[in-house]
Amino acid sequence: MEGLAEALASVHAEEESAGVEYRLLMMHTGIEGIVPRVQGLPSMAQFQPLQTYVDYLALGHVHKPYEFDGWIYNPGSTETCGAEESAWEDRGYYFVEIDTDEPEKVIDPNKAARCHRATHLVSKRRPFVRHEMRVDGLSEPDALYARLEDYCRREGYKHQESALRPLVQIQLIGTLNFDAGSLDLSRMEEMVKSYFRPLYTRVDNNTNDQDYIPEGGEIDGRDRSAWHVLELRIFEELVSRDNRYLPAREQWSTVLADLKRMALEKDDPASIAQYLRDKRAELLVT
Repeated sequence: MEGLAEALASVHAEEESAGVEYRLLMMHTGIEGIVPRVQGLPSMAQFQPLQTYVDYLALGHVHKPYEFDGWIYNPGSTETCGAEESAWEDRGYYFVEIDTDEPEKVIDPNKAARCHRATHLVSKRRPFVRHEMRVDGLSEPDALYARLEDYCRREGYKHQESALRPLVQIQLIGTLNFDAGSLDLSRMEEMVKSYFRPLYTRVDNNTNDQDYIPEGGEIDGRDRSAWHVLELRIFEELVSRDNRYLPAREQWSTVLADLKRMALEKDDPASIAQYLRDKRAELLVT
């Protein structure tokens, strides 16, 4: 950037004598810090030496719109290229009017621009729906599905007649009270599709499991004779993290211990599966 400023300075007098009244510089780069995760861009301080020689600096690269001091402009991307960009609703392009003879005809007196007026226009884009759905307090998958369907029913109709079918991203956040493996993400995606008619939909599971904090610190894991008791205690506490298994957690801890033993003894897989089916039928009584 320093070299560019020196090059502009070296021809400035020649351009002035030639009658050059306005200079526009276009660069495919952005300013450091506009988007936190985008690294390696010039800082605002590095751009400052150009201001003496440039009336309008048109920047790009960074898809977030911004402008500074009446001479630096980035309109943002005309289309959404990533989920995080959906929050920047004022992206688009600039309509720029320049008048070096009578600048007062075009300039906005409330802005710092010297000989131009840059009007930022928002481009028409495909709708991007991004929803964070909290799962805290939901005790089973069906409760989560019901909450999602309630959201889809409230919001989906708004996009049914849209000329541009939306992109829909659902993010599940919070702490699950049941095993994340029991979630049917495909079912949730189909639910979203039925209400939104999206071009594309995605359901992301960004939830946390309940923290495992073992109780019963009086059991010494260094004592081999206590290992079986400790194992049952751990299984019981892990099972308790899923509300569906909580009422029979002691029985389920024994089932898990039996499954582990059967697997280590290389029992027939079919018999192991049948044992689990029988126990589910016995313990998951509705």
